Amino acid sequence: MKLLKKWDIVLIAALLLIGGVWALLRLLPQEARTVTVYVGGQIWEQRTVNKNTPMYTLTPPVMPAVTLNGAGTLIWFAAADCPNQLCVKSGKLGGIACAAACLPAQIAVVVEGADAGGGLDAVTY
Repeated sequence: MKLLKKWDIVLIAALLLIGGVWALLRLLPQEARTVTVYVGGQIWEQRTVNKNTPMYTLTPPVMPAVTLNGAGTLIWFAAADCPNQLCVKSGKLGGIACAAACLPAQIAVVVEGADAGGGLDAVTY
């Protein structure tokens, strides 16, 4: 009886390849991202972050009170005086084109990536 069959070896090789590609992508430097905080529809804070950005805290001048924390390319609602805490439950934002909002405080947080050439992403006919 053979310990490993041909398709077992193929499956193991494919999983190792996928894991290697994933690890390589995690080690590559991440592009800088722009975090924009809107208060009442106006830009309140805008900063460029990368994976080496140290931890920071933002406290916009709004009621109900909201606290935003950030580190590296991530930003999140750390605390809010809202009754349902939906903004806090939205988790950490870090991907390109991610957004979260606290509607009672009229705050929106948008994470944008660098422009990759200014062209179209896709064209539909």
